[in-house]
Amino acid sequence: MASDRLDSIRHQTRFVLHIVERDIFKRMATTALIVAIFCWLEQYLFALSLVVLLPPFEVAAAIAVRRLPKDDAEISRRFMAFVWFLQIGSTLVYLSPAFHLTLEGSAPMFLAAFLWLSGIFVHITNTFFSMPFYNWTLMMPSFGAA
Repeated sequence: MASDRLDSIRHQTRFVLHIVERDIFKRMATTALIVAIFCWLEQYLFALSLVVLLPPFEVAAAIAVRRLPKDDAEISRRFMAFVWFLQIGSTLVYLSPAFHLTLEGSAPMFLAAFLWLSGIFVHITNTFFSMPFYNWTLMMPSFGAA
């Protein structure tokens, strides 16, 4: 039984990395948009923090894609843990603009924070719907943010 679950997570890890590689341009475009919004709000330090924090996650994901074994059975627990922590970490960084927007003190920015958070819900749910381990573990920080 535990072996079956582990095999399922190995299989899901393979597809998560495929999706991460596929969606990189969408995430970078979205990052550019939110950085532009924070520059417009004159929150340059936070915009810079996003520019500094997000690329290492994307580079690490690209490296993980290149190092992905050809067979699911060859994916180690350590590699699965790395991919999972990578996804959790990037999710937390992508959630941070919602927190920061709520601190602006204006109703439009508060609404923008909820739209950003809703976008993250939709992205995670639509992207990872067939991978329950990743879907639910990535939604937990999002639920906590709401």
